[in-house]
Amino acid sequence: MTCNPNPMKDVLAANMKSYRKHQRYSQFEMAEKLQMSVRSYADVERKVSLCSTRTFVHFLLLCSDEQINQLIQELREADTIVT
Repeated sequence: MTCNPNPMKDVLAANMKSYRKHQRYSQFEMAEKLQMSVRSYADVERKVSLCSTRTFVHFLLLCSDEQINQLIQELREADTIVT
């Protein structure tokens, strides 16, 4: 069994990608909404890098309260895996 070094990165990437696809945004449109480059956004989706705190806040502002609560729950569960 392999250990995932950063499950929180996976949760955030999955949520951002899911949100983007649900809204039918291209990666370009999503990057624009998050005020980041397309390449940086693509790297977040591919789990190559984490987004900045600023980008994370921009993402939260796009989400509904329900989506935010779900994301927080998933991040808590991911954090439990690490600790």
